[in-house]
This record gives sequence, C-alpha cells and structure tokens, in this order.
Amino acid sequence: MTRLLMRNFGGEKAMKQIIKYVVFFAVVLTQQPAAMGALTAYTDESAFLAALETVFLEDFEGNAWDGVRSTIDTVNSATSVTSQGITWSSSERVTTGMGAGRSGYGIYSFPHGIPDSLSSSAAQPLIAAGGWFMTNTPPAQINFIIDDALTADFDDMPINGQFSFRGVISTEGFQKIEFKEIEGTPGDQKYIFADDFIFSNAAINGNLPPNADAGPDQTVIEGTLVMLDGTASSDPDDAVASFMWDEITTIGIPLSNPASSQPTFTAPLVGPPGLVMTFQLTVTDMFGLQDTDTVSIIINDAVAVNQPPIADAGPDQAVAEGSTVTLDGTASTDAEAGIASYLWSVKTGADVTLSDATLPNPTFVAPPVDENGASIVLSLMVVDQGGLSAADEVAVTVSDSGVNTLPADMIPLTTPMGDHLGIKVLSGGDLVSVEVMDPADISDMENRPDNMRFGLVDMRIKTDAPGGAAVVEIALPVAVETDEMWFKYDDAGGWQDYSEHAVFNTSRDRVVLTLTDGGIGDSDNTADGFITDPSGIGSQQPSGRRGDGGCFISTLHQ
Repeated sequence: MTRLLMRNFGGEKAMKQIIKYVVFFAVVLTQQPAAMGALTAYTDESAFLAALETVFLEDFEGNAWDGVRSTIDTVNSATSVTSQGITWSSSERVTTGMGAGRSGYGIYSFPHGIPDSLSSSAAQPLIAAGGWFMTNTPPAQINFIIDDALTADFDDMPINGQFSFRGVISTEGFQKIEFKEIEGTPGDQKYIFADDFIFSNAAINGNLPPNADAGPDQTVIEGTLVMLDGTASSDPDDAVASFMWDEITTIGIPLSNPASSQPTFTAPLVGPPGLVMTFQLTVTDMFGLQDTDTVSIIINDAVAVNQPPIADAGPDQAVAEGSTVTLDGTASTDAEAGIASYLWSVKTGADVTLSDATLPNPTFVAPPVDENGASIVLSLMVVDQGGLSAADEVAVTVSDSGVNTLPADMIPLTTPMGDHLGIKVLSGGDLVSVEVMDPADISDMENRPDNMRFGLVDMRIKTDAPGGAAVVEIALPVAVETDEMWFKYDDAGGWQDYSEHAVFNTSRDRVVLTLTDGGIGDSDNTADGFITDPSGIGSQQPSGRRGDGGCFISTLHQ
C-alpha cells in the first residue's frame, strides 16, 4: 500500500499564491485484489514499523525523480514517474519540490486548484503504506480509501502545521489506495506536503501461515447429503479468518456456502461406474497468509449391493504379565464406503480393561498370571457405512514373568536396573498402560532427584468417571530410607515433590498414591477420564546441585 503526500506549490509565484485543492492519491496494482481484511490505522511510525517484517522507503531523493524537480521559479513535471518498481502517475502532473519535504524533496500534485488523482502501480499487492503529511493552514483531514470501498478515517486526528505520520496496514493486501484531503474547498489557500513513504509487500512481522485441513476422504452413496469439513484447519499464532472451497473436478455441483468451514452438497447420480469429486480448501489467516488442502469424495451407485466389511483383529500375540498390549484392527477393510465403527470386547479369559474399546488400536495391561500362564481372546466387530458388520478374534497369550517376590494380585514390573516392582489400582479405575522408565531418558536435569534407583513408573489409568480419583499401591523391591521421597515429572511442571500424596507403610517397602484426573498427579491436567503419571522414589538434591545455587523442588499441593 502506498502513501502519497500532496503539496500545493505555486510554479511561477510564491506559496502565498497557492490555491486550495482536494487531492486524491491512488495506488493501483497489476494483480487482482485480495479480499479486503481488517485495516489498522497508525499515527505512530515506530508502531507501524514494528508490525512489519520488511519495508522499503520512497523519499523522492533518487535519480528517477530528477526530471520532475520543481522550484518556485521553475516547474518540472511529468505524467508519471517510476521509482523502485512503483510507477506514480496523476490525472494532471506529478512533481517534487524542496519545500514539500521533511528534509530534501517531497511530492505534490500539479497544477493547483484542479481536483486531480495521483496513482501508482506495483508488481505485487502491498499490505502497508504510511507517510508524513503537513498542511500550511490547519486543520486538514487526510483519509485513506482502499479499493474504492474500505476507508481508514483519521477524523479525530487532523494534520496541523507540522509533519505528522499517517499509515495503514491491511491484513490481506489491496490493489488501490487513495489519500484524500477532505477539509477544504477550492479557493482556500491551503496546501499539503508529502514525504518519506514507507511501503511493505511482506508478511506481518512474525506471522506464520495457517494450516489447511480439508478433512478425510469420504465414500458416500449417490443422492446423499455430503458435508465437507475444514474445521480441523488451524493457525499457529492467530486464527483462521476465512474459508473458501472450490470444486477441482468441475462437475458443477453447487455447495451450500463455499465460504463456510462445513459446506454441504448433494452427491450427484453417478450410475455403476461411480465418481470421484475433488474439492480444494483455501484458508486465510488474520494477516492474509494462506494454505490449501484437498479432499476426495468417492460417490458410489446406490443400486450396487453393499458388501459386508472384512474384520481383521491383527495377529495373535504372546506377552509377559505386566506388559502393555496394543490391539490392532487397522487392517479391517470395506470395499464400498469404509469402516464406520470398531468395537472390541473380551470373549474369554481375564476381564481386562481396554483404554477405548471403540478405537481400532486400544491398549490394556496384561494381568498377573501363575506359572501356567493364561490366554485372553478378544473379539473385534467392525460395521461399514451401510450398517453391515463382520467380526474377528485375536488371542493374547500371557506368560509368567518368573517374579515370585510379589503378592499374586500385583502386576509385576521390571526396572531398567533389573529390580522388580509390583503395582495395582486399589480403587477408582484400571491400568491401561504401564512401563518403568529410566530417569536418564529425561533430559531435564533441573531439580532432578538423586538416586532414583527404581526408575519412574509411567502409568496410564482409566478412571471410573472423568475427574475422578484413583488410588494406586506400589510394592518396592526393598525398604527405602526415610529421606527418600516420592517424586513425579511432567513437561509442564518439571520435577516435583509428591510426598503429600504418597503414603508409605511402616516398613517403607510399599507406597500408596492418590491421583486425580485433571488434578493432582495427572500430567495432562485434563479431566478426560485418564490419569497419566510418571513418578518414582528418589532423594532430594543437596544444596548447590541445581545449577543455580539452590536445592528447591516444587511440592504439589491439593
């Protein structure tokens, strides 16, 4: 966006002979205009510059302006001047003069007393323009008119008898800009000077582009209502300002609202061959940056007979007690419209708790078994878009770990150091995954406890209800010292003392933890029905070991 400062400056006589005029300045770009976004008006040049990534200055001192230098006695002008890739032109003439500048030359229109327009064209759209304006007879009012429609008014900020900055930034760029003096009438001895224009055609400072997400491909039946879904689109630093859908296949099917995040259309009749329609989503952020994504809609003939899906529960598995088992139904298929839903259930064996029985790949923890081991058979049922279903089974064989030092009802775990822990949920939920981590795998050394000899028990508990509390008992390989405490770690809080929520038995070889979904002990701090808690035994660092002279580790409070 370009700003122009106009000056009434008499060619053959002194400034007192200047006639009042109304000035229009238009910037015309060669590309098509972008959809106009919000404008931000500036009267502070520092704030204006701080909002921009890159700028370039037009101070009218370059050699391109040599042919239009004017003095009181000599007027030199031209219909247009090209400087720094921008062409300035006027319905009358363009000229510059020493008296019009803040320092050196400034620009003004010629001749005086005739309403005229000044314009410029650039190789690409601009997003910002600002400049310095002055009038000899205050007040004078300068307004910016962009693409003949959007106006940036400075109604409460008149230009007085000294240079004042005025500028605007458009979030989406523009093709044309006019600077219009609106206070005076022809015949007034009032003139306007303009100098030191700042332009930018770069992104807003620090702005990152949005991420377009047109949603997953869909398979539908002809004649059905289809909804496109761009709601997963995002922007990392502001917001998605607009959506626009275009049909790439040009079948000519109208969308309910192409500018909506979720437009709909009716799938056309396609016959036995079927049809694939492709749509492109363009998202634009608050500052005009864009991203695109496409989605394919597979349309099948309604007459064709729907075939049932094929369920695949994955290969049989053999695991040790205490292992986290991941089921896998992702190989299930459907020839027509795809799999609509999954449902896992325990058919025979221990009634293990699945993390989410409706997912294609839920998890559970292999239960404790005796030396004979045990087998758990799970069934997967899949349903296609037409309502037909199919089932498959998978067998999980659980073997004894050989650990005989723990109560039979506790799940045995092996630490990275080869010791054995036991764990069980006493109330409030069930384990759906668990492992013992090596604390050395966590790079955060700030406040890390000493002597975490049994590692970190990284558990995930499915609570009986979202927001509920769970009580967990952990059996330790040996009794721990009185100065050893229970610590937990998460990315947000770092290493934390969890002693207030950990109760040791008298012999200090067992500890009971109280954890709350979305609260104390839950690393994701979200009441979503799951508690995530990596924690373990350790000793607080002695003074001077933290790296900053202290030894404080934050304590979790209710």
